[in-house]
Amino acid sequence: MVLGGVDIRDASITWDDQTNGNRSAISNFMLKTGELVFGEPIDVNMTFDAVSNKPELEADVTFTSTISYDFENEIYDIAPLDFSLTLVGPNVSQNSTDITLQSAW
Repeated sequence: MVLGGVDIRDASITWDDQTNGNRSAISNFMLKTGELVFGEPIDVNMTFDAVSNKPELEADVTFTSTISYDFENEIYDIAPLDFSLTLVGPNVSQNSTDITLQSAW
């Protein structure tokens, strides 16, 4: 069975908790996969921006990977993995920091 893949662009969601004044939002959400073929690895690309007022933070997130799976033996592999995050806010060291996580095959 072959499916064309997932292609979500420019999605957004906002949480507004009026009991405590906390507002969080995800915007510019993009999720794209390669063609979905049962038993074959899946390429995944995801990016989004996030913002929160309590704590005051902004984030830019990027995730790229290939996911392999063997349902019969319950084996899942996420490699290579490339995850990057830029955090910005008054409580972040030097008001901004970059976090990167990478793995190899």
